[in-house]
Amino acid sequence: MADSKFLVRNFEFRFTDADVVNDCNFIPLGDYNPHKVVPWLLHDEGFTICVVFADCENDALDEAADEGKLDRYLLDDAAAEEAEKKNIPVSFLGNYGKPYDVENLGIMQLPTPSFSFCSLFNNEQKN
Repeated sequence: MADSKFLVRNFEFRFTDADVVNDCNFIPLGDYNPHKVVPWLLHDEGFTICVVFADCENDALDEAADEGKLDRYLLDDAAAEEAEKKNIPVSFLGNYGKPYDVENLGIMQLPTPSFSFCSLFNNEQKN
């Protein structure tokens, strides 16, 4: 399984193909991309939660929620009501609009890589 690293402000984020939620939405750099779909890295204090291909942060969060990647942030109805009473922001995410406390969730746009058959081929030859 391929392993990738991304360095930001001297901190290295690591992720694998297993962390990618919706790889079918990947559009390589230079290909026709009318919706401007890009990769987003969702992390918790620097630890990768997932990588999502979406056209904006909100859609990336919705995709991750629908795939169960944000279940650790999911609130039950009572906790959501309590959070709202205390003015703690609650985000309603995914197709079902479930309540999440994602205040500590980090999200950043990753650079979109170009497609390279040779790179994929060489990687397969190493395995």
